[in-house]
Amino acid sequence: MFLLTPLQEEWALLFNYILPYRELVQGTVVDVNKTRAKIHTHQVCSFLITLSRDLSSYYGRVRVLLEPRAHLLPVMFARLHLMKGIQQVMHNGLSLLGIHPITQM
Repeated sequence: MFLLTPLQEEWALLFNYILPYRELVQGTVVDVNKTRAKIHTHQVCSFLITLSRDLSSYYGRVRVLLEPRAHLLPVMFARLHLMKGIQQVMHNGLSLLGIHPITQM
């Protein structure tokens, strides 16, 4: 089985989850009337489950926090921004489902 390099995995997280999130939300909300909307929660759940699986796989193989060496800082900051974007998508998706995400474990 072909394994993606970390750079490809990072692009996959961006293009498969962060960028299409807005369209997912727009596609799952069906207007019932002007004051209410229906959300197809199964689509949001499937999206978040797949995101969680792919993020866990990525995070298990890639070191996000690197040694504080000057030549590694751009990579570390780029990965931290990617994680922040994933966090925002997860929090928004969970909020749509009425779930309050935890901040610490």
